[in-house]
Amino acid sequence: MLEKIFTDNQKINEILKNTCDKPELDDLNEEMEGIKYFLWLNPERCGLFFSQFILLVEGPTERVLFNYLIEKGEIKIPKGGIFILDCFCKYNIHRFMNLLEPFKIKHSILFDLDIGKNKNKHYKIKELIDNTINEYTYKIDYFQNDLESFLGIEKSGKPHRKPQHVLFKIKKNEIQKSALNMLANKIENLFPDN
Repeated sequence: MLEKIFTDNQKINEILKNTCDKPELDDLNEEMEGIKYFLWLNPERCGLFFSQFILLVEGPTERVLFNYLIEKGEIKIPKGGIFILDCFCKYNIHRFMNLLEPFKIKHSILFDLDIGKNKNKHYKIKELIDNTINEYTYKIDYFQNDLESFLGIEKSGKPHRKPQHVLFKIKKNEIQKSALNMLANKIENLFPDN
């Protein structure tokens, strides 16, 4: 089972080989896939194996923001709860889909399409995610560009500050209520019916 998952995970390397995100030589080794899971599946993330439904997102910004909105009652969660998993970027979403399938864990996916950037690469990544759909994939959706554009806010100047930047904008009421409502609807549409 693991060999198949690791082989399927390697498909991203073909997409990225002629881009600025090209894989390192050791990324081409299937053994590296096991190492990646070892590093990623910390005690908090292992909670996904006990969840009835997972929402796979690109990174910590989405995870922090969506959990905040759930906590505030702005997003209604499905019966049985939800686990929001930060995949460390869209390049890893297919890896987590491949991992969830043998465990029969239902999931949906939400990611940035990044239309304004290297379109060919991002469409190929979308195609890889679409081709990784399995019987436990409920729905897939994306932001045309990115989360910040969807919310109508500027990006943080430093990527590691994105989660705190978005929460700060909410706390300062600098995100339109209508944008937050559209976001809540987008997320709720990814959940199975209660």
